Amino acid sequence: MHSTKENAFQQQDVDTYLNMANEVAIALENSRFFQEAQQSLSEMRATQRQYLQSAWATLTSEQDLEYSIGDKESQENEILVPLALRDQIIGQIQLSSTEDWSPEQRNLIESIATQAALALENARLVEESQTIAARERLANEIIAKVWASTNMDGILQTTVRELGRALEAAEVDIEISMDSKNA
Repeated sequence: MHSTKENAFQQQDVDTYLNMANEVAIALENSRFFQEAQQSLSEMRATQRQYLQSAWATLTSEQDLEYSIGDKESQENEILVPLALRDQIIGQIQLSSTEDWSPEQRNLIESIATQAALALENARLVEESQTIAARERLANEIIAKVWASTNMDGILQTTVRELGRALEAAEVDIEISMDSKNA
């Protein structure tokens, strides 16, 4: 605030203007924080979509995940409902009938598709967790056997034997060398 008059503002006015300025500063800072939070949320969603897409692409390339019943030749009244997880489509449900689909039937199919997508994602996560746990368990078993060896020969032999056995490798070779070619 500015005035050319001396003592134009009373202390009460100064306090009011100061409070208003503080409120404006707080509002501007909150707006900046909100924009940063929105940006972070957008980045997290993009990362999550990318992760889901990658995980399901890998899974579907390794396994045939399809199941059908009925006569595929009858496609008079067809309905396609996406299986979606967090705005990422991982598949679809396709139904056909000789009758038209009622709104109640459509709602039922969409509800089931939502629950099926969640159940599929949960099953994928459980399988992924089990695979990771099995891999870690195997690594821990091998590491324990390696550490149980008391000399260099024993460590090398145990490492080669256990890796070969665990990975069903036709040949395993360990070489300890300080040559610059191995660096």
